[in-house]
Amino acid sequence: HFISKNPVPAACVVASGPSLDRSAAEIRRVQERMFVIAVDSAVSALLEHKIGVDAAIILDPRPDVLEHIAPIAQKDRAALNWIVSTAAHPDVVRSILSGRFFFFSGDHPLDDWLASKFGDPGRLAAGGSVILPAFDLARKLGAREIVIAGADFAFGGGFVPHSLGTAKMSRTLLTQDRFDSVETKLYSEAAAKAPRHVAGETEEHRTGENLLAYREQLESLIAEFGGRC
Repeated sequence: HFISKNPVPAACVVASGPSLDRSAAEIRRVQERMFVIAVDSAVSALLEHKIGVDAAIILDPRPDVLEHIAPIAQKDRAALNWIVSTAAHPDVVRSILSGRFFFFSGDHPLDDWLASKFGDPGRLAAGGSVILPAFDLARKLGAREIVIAGADFAFGGGFVPHSLGTAKMSRTLLTQDRFDSVETKLYSEAAAKAPRHVAGETEEHRTGENLLAYREQLESLIAEFGGRC
């Protein structure tokens, strides 16, 4: 069991929002004293910034997660601890077989069915966002201090939805052309997924109801956490 083997005093939980690009240098500075837990879409960006990842979380049952795994070199996949929902797509699980992986149950109906047939591997908080089991893992590992990075729940400046080091942003940049620029692609995604404007500290940000719901779920977990966050 991963949790019983790896108690940690402090953890950094990393999502793949656009602010990760600004936070990367600080994460690299403190990584020696913190257990770094990354959501699947943030792993490639962290490795690009020369930041070691101690555990990577996979929650989504769709095969699309392969897009996040593909840029990660085989040697890096093999060195990682993968914390994987039992509802993860089989192709995704096959792509990380070289690494050390541990299953958990989330809130997908398949998780419950598999737990009833083969036993519950242990549960982590789940919902619409992979940041939830990532934070819950840090809490259950015994961390009394948890730093959260890249959890923006909003689009950044220029309608950027993710860190520039993520697979999704790389794909967007590589597939642009004269008639379908990266700006057009990003604006179209922002208009569809983030129709609301919310006030930030220095500027307005675009967000959506689903992103705000994920933020509220995370805030609920933080409220239950007795340590420093």
